[in-house]
Amino acid sequence: MILGQVVFAQGTCQPGYAVKRFPDWTSIYIAVPDIPSSVLRGIARYADVHLYSDRGDVLYAAENLLSVHTISGGKRTFALPSEKEIIVDLFENKMIARDTRKFRVNLPPASTALYYMGKRNLLKSHKQSLEE
Repeated sequence: MILGQVVFAQGTCQPGYAVKRFPDWTSIYIAVPDIPSSVLRGIARYADVHLYSDRGDVLYAAENLLSVHTISGGKRTFALPSEKEIIVDLFENKMIARDTRKFRVNLPPASTALYYMGKRNLLKSHKQSLEE
């Protein structure tokens, strides 16, 4: 199925954005660079990929860490692929949430945040008790 076309010389058009379904997989072809993040998120959503956020921030996610860099700042909600015992802002040394699959924060403009997401006992050696 052709979703968009690329205009070549003298006004000729060629498929530039297409989806082709096969019995066990789906191919998505895009012939242009700099694909907007909203389009990539839509493709990921279509493929049932977990999305931590619907915003255009730069994210890095690992099993127990989530890093986010934002230009605009503001309120953010992050969805986690599984429930975590504790969420801690590592730069602020502050507990954000407990026993959850989702957490909300307010990020300053032009900032980077780093969150630990995991088991409480991995933070026992931390200098400040996060259990209180």
